[in-house]
Amino acid sequence: MAAKIIPVITAMIFVLAGSVAADDLFQVKIKSTDDAERLRNLNTNIILKTLDGYLVLADRAAVSSSGLECRLLASDVTREELYLDQRFDDKNLQNFSAIFKEDNVRLFRLKKEQVPLLDEENQIYPLPELTLEPVYREPEAFRLPFSPAVISLDSLAGLVSQDIISANTHRLEAFYRRLTGSDSDFAARDWISDKFIEYGYDSVVYDNFYGFPYGYVDNVIAYKPGTERPDLQIIVGAHRDAGSVSPGADDNGTGSAGVLEMARVLKDIPTAVTFIFILFDGEEQGLDGSWHYADEAKARGDSILYMLNMDMIAHYQNIDRANLYYGPVQTYSQLWAHLADSLFGITATFKGTSGGSDHYPFIQNGYQATFVQEGIFSTVYHTARDSTTYLNFEYMKRMVQASLATVYSVDASRRTPYICGDVDNSGYINILDIAYIIRYLYRDGMAPFPLAAADADGNGAVNILDVSALIDHLYRGGPTPICD
Repeated sequence: MAAKIIPVITAMIFVLAGSVAADDLFQVKIKSTDDAERLRNLNTNIILKTLDGYLVLADRAAVSSSGLECRLLASDVTREELYLDQRFDDKNLQNFSAIFKEDNVRLFRLKKEQVPLLDEENQIYPLPELTLEPVYREPEAFRLPFSPAVISLDSLAGLVSQDIISANTHRLEAFYRRLTGSDSDFAARDWISDKFIEYGYDSVVYDNFYGFPYGYVDNVIAYKPGTERPDLQIIVGAHRDAGSVSPGADDNGTGSAGVLEMARVLKDIPTAVTFIFILFDGEEQGLDGSWHYADEAKARGDSILYMLNMDMIAHYQNIDRANLYYGPVQTYSQLWAHLADSLFGITATFKGTSGGSDHYPFIQNGYQATFVQEGIFSTVYHTARDSTTYLNFEYMKRMVQASLATVYSVDASRRTPYICGDVDNSGYINILDIAYIIRYLYRDGMAPFPLAAADADGNGAVNILDVSALIDHLYRGGPTPICD
């Protein structure tokens, strides 16, 4: 979670920016669809999404007369002067003045003579180019978790192995200094790919992108297609790279191992929507891998229901606390907090928004996301001591379980409702459902939809035993079909 800025290149940007027209920087609040339309009609340069609106570069007179609730942040500003802060403390505020601050998002306006002073420790990177369309979303009421159709949350969580997440975190730590673009980074990339394949994934790809100064690197992606709504997606992500002096155990071997474990557990459990597991690269240089993926996902029109990001989830001082960061829509963050508290003994603190990890590009591209982080922040962050010695794997297991239960519950909300045993979707269980299963099994008939409705004996497979179970229920007073 750092950002290295190359002074020479950045200074060139300032030289070229001398002829760029400057505007005033405003924070604009969007409280209705009418407000969104007013902002759209202003034809301003929208540069960043906030929790309740946008930051815009615009003519002062136009914004002031628009009827929008706005606040002037700075005058005569160009985009090239603006930088985002990735640090989770206030250290950069000692040296730079933030022209906008919202929770853990800080926007700096830097003079060109300040740029050469930036280094890896500053963790400041240039504001990315974004294409943002003003929208207003009605607040969503939080609902209790949806009832999963395939496996209970307790049973699902029980599949998470502390031994496996510990072993995988230790292995990631052993890739010496996973600095983006280094030999260790590429070795970790290949090992992660092999892990996905070992877990049974047959669609594993390298998502290649270019960044300066490290060149071409890759996100590692594994796909699990949905059985009912494969067009909808849930992203589970973490960054695999580390700082230049750090073994990267907590930051972010823990999050990476968490993604791998969730992929392992879910591999053979049917899900309604498509799950995409991503280990991002280039996070330490400015969220490069996640900006690349999220920007392209938006350009493709991907329907991403939710992105869950894990970054630093096991510092040894933690027992029962977690921090959550999020965007304008908090529904699934509230779901994470509810499940973590009720099932896994972890109390979440809602920390607001943050620009410091890989969820942020997804939020800026209009997707709902949650960033899950340890409650007590690491005391060895970005040092040579960030090793597995300072991790609590029992706590980490519960953090992964809470995250797994959350994404599985989100998936369950998209499952097609059905009556167990009503294979032809008539609304009733009768002899026609028995005939439907027989045609499907032995006469090349159409598959039941959803297939789970035909699993009348609840053993996880559709076969002649389900026919027997329905006959028993209908004609012999047998038990009601269970399908789970």
